[in-house]
Amino acid sequence: MQARGGESGHAEGMTVNGGSGYSMRLEEVLAHSPARPPSVVPGLDDTAVLQPTGGTSGTLKVAILSHRNLLANVTQLSTLIRLRPGQDRILSVLPMFHVYGLSTCLFTAIFNAATMLPLTRFRVNDMLDVICRHKPTILPLAPAIIEPMCKALESGPEKRTIEVISALQSTIITSGAAPLLPKTSHRFCELTGIQIAQGYGLTEASPVTHANPIDTPRIGSIGLPLPDTQVRLGDLDQNDEDISAVGGNTTGELLVCGPQVMSGYIDNPEETQRMISFDEHGQKWLHTGDIVRVDPDGFYYVIDRRKDMINRGGLKVYPRQVENVLKTHDRVVDAAVIGRDDPVQTQIVVAMVVTGKPVDDREELVVSLRRLCRDHLAPYAVPEVIEFVTDLPHTALGKLQKYRLRENTQSPAEDKMSSGSDQDMHVAKDLH
Repeated sequence: MQARGGESGHAEGMTVNGGSGYSMRLEEVLAHSPARPPSVVPGLDDTAVLQPTGGTSGTLKVAILSHRNLLANVTQLSTLIRLRPGQDRILSVLPMFHVYGLSTCLFTAIFNAATMLPLTRFRVNDMLDVICRHKPTILPLAPAIIEPMCKALESGPEKRTIEVISALQSTIITSGAAPLLPKTSHRFCELTGIQIAQGYGLTEASPVTHANPIDTPRIGSIGLPLPDTQVRLGDLDQNDEDISAVGGNTTGELLVCGPQVMSGYIDNPEETQRMISFDEHGQKWLHTGDIVRVDPDGFYYVIDRRKDMINRGGLKVYPRQVENVLKTHDRVVDAAVIGRDDPVQTQIVVAMVVTGKPVDDREELVVSLRRLCRDHLAPYAVPEVIEFVTDLPHTALGKLQKYRLRENTQSPAEDKMSSGSDQDMHVAKDLH
């Protein structure tokens, strides 16, 4: 601690530091500076975090999350994952400016007095080194991290791969922030012997509302509602009428109610009113905008975003289902499906496909992709237009930004569209 300029002499308890000033040991500072209680005591419903959201819609909104919201969600997560206070090690590779990383890597670690293993930047080799050295017990990940992790384990030196897999055997691995493809989950399990427990949430819910049981996760499912979280399904055609009691495999918009739900958006009452409603009992319900299916065992599956649903001549097409089929093709690296306005059919189905390599046989590949879609989808869901692009816009954690694709009527990349032969297109136009 440097003495102020112009002052001379020795303060009590201080020692001279090389003649250039005065210094004091930390324990002496503490002894001369007794702790005082904080002057402000926050209430549970006071604002704790103003969290920006809107990364996939392009419209910035700021969710108001209270201390109660965050504390409730941390408690829910800790119960689900069965964290042990003072005993767990959490690898914090997710960015903490994102609500998923903020909750699982920071708040959950502090709440449970866990050891934090922070990485300031994701580099797959650095992350694998930390796993080998410190053997984390909790590893929150996102698909954008899991994919390169799989590649590194498959292509790395055999000795190191064995070491990483051995270090992961007692690790609970979760995935969130973006949809985890079943083939990626299967691939990781085949490599490591560990099943990833996928969860679901959104900024407005602090963020987690659903998660898979860590012992018996179901691939492709977002799992079950967290403790103290209620769920309703809103009818897509009847002004969100509650259809939760219809039975197994019911499809509708996901509405959630629980202590983790935000109070609203700051300075945005219109969006708050659109996202939050109250029932006859005064309970607050958050309209997620996601279309989900619930199976007879109560496990939930996200089908698509409600605003992304395509209306093709009065028939509903869910882009995510089409994308998942396209991604099973051995030449497809990534895919996005959107609806484009059409004067006859209301909208047509447009697929944007990334192959990773230049496409010299466009017509043949278009025919192959359409044949694949016809084998797994209804005829009206088969893309009428297929465009080959060099890349697709994603957020930092791998979530597709479809609003950027809709801004242009043509392909977002230099490699322009290929619509296939006229002979093949008649099958896609058949709405029977």
